Amino acid sequence: VYAQAQLSISGITDIARNIKTQQLALEQAQLNLDSVKNDIIRTVKKNYYSLLSAVRAVKIRTQSRDLYKDQYERASEYFRLGLRPKVDVTTAEVNLNNEELSLIRAKNLVKTASAQLANTLGVTTPKTLDIEDIISFEKFEMPFNQAVQTAYANRPDVLSAQADVRISHIKLNQAKAGFFPTFSFSAGYSKYGDDFSLDNEEAKLMASVEIPLFNAFKTYNGVKQAKISLENTLNTNRSLLNNVFLEVQSAYIKMQEAAESI
Repeated sequence: VYAQAQLSISGITDIARNIKTQQLALEQAQLNLDSVKNDIIRTVKKNYYSLLSAVRAVKIRTQSRDLYKDQYERASEYFRLGLRPKVDVTTAEVNLNNEELSLIRAKNLVKTASAQLANTLGVTTPKTLDIEDIISFEKFEMPFNQAVQTAYANRPDVLSAQADVRISHIKLNQAKAGFFPTFSFSAGYSKYGDDFSLDNEEAKLMASVEIPLFNAFKTYNGVKQAKISLENTLNTNRSLLNNVFLEVQSAYIKMQEAAESI
C-alpha cells in the first residue's frame, strides 16, 4: 500500500494569481453588462425626448401656420378693398405655404421619432406612441470638477479599464516569478510485507528546489512582453480618461447653454 502527497509553493502562488485574474474577468463581464444597460437607458432617454421635442414642434408649427393663415386672409381682404398691393397677398401666401410644408415635415418627424423610440423599447406598432409631456426643469448644480470625478468613479468602461490594468500587473508578476526557484514538498507513506501480513512501514518526507538556469532567456522575453502589455494597457486607460473628460466637458457646456436658453 502506498500513498503520496505533493505540495508546490509556486503552484499555490500561480493558483492564487489565476483565481484573482478570473475574479477580475468576472468583474469586467459585470461591468460590460452595466455598460450595455447604461447605453440602453441613454438611448431610450434620448429617443424619448426627441419624440417629445417633435410633438412640441408640431404644436408650435400649427400655431405658426394659423398665424400665417390669418395674415394671408387679412392681406387678401385688404387687397380686395384696395388698401394693400397684390405683392402683399403673394408674400403672405408664400409664407403660409412654407409654414404648411414645415408643419408636414414636423408631423413626419413625430412619426420617425416614435418609430425610433418603439424600436429602442423593442415594441412593434404602426401607431404613434403616446408619451407623457415633461415640462419641469431643475437646474443642475454639480460643479464641473465633481462631475468629472463622478464619471471616473461610476462609468463601467473606466472601471473595466482599471481592471485591465490590475490584470496586466498580475500577469507581469507571474512572468517575473519565472526567475525565482521553485520549492516543492512531498510526503509518502508505504506499508508492505508478504501475502498474509503487512508488517513493514515506511514514510518519506522530501523537499526539492528547482532553479531555472536554462529558461532565463525565455523568462526574460516573457517579462518584456508583459511589461509592453502593461504599458499599452496604461496608455489605453489614460486615453479613455481623456475621452471621458472631454465627453463630460462637452455635455456640461451643452447643458449650461440649454439652461440659459430656457
